[in-house]
Amino acid sequence: MEDDWIKRGGSAYTGKIYLPGYHPSMSKDMFSAKSTSTEILSMGIQRMLESPVKFQREDPEFFNFIKKQLS
Repeated sequence: MEDDWIKRGGSAYTGKIYLPGYHPSMSKDMFSAKSTSTEILSMGIQRMLESPVKFQREDPEFFNFIKKQLS
């Protein structure tokens, strides 16, 4: 399933989930339990540092999430 990272000025890499031992038959609950990390925070901080005004205009919800994490 595609997400909106690119449509909102970001990169599809932002939605990357690190999941050791993934198998296609894995249930949604198991998938959630085994997820170890994502790129959401690091990519959001990068966008914030590169161009905060552009970031805020393109994806205000993500911008506000990152701003709150850094407060």
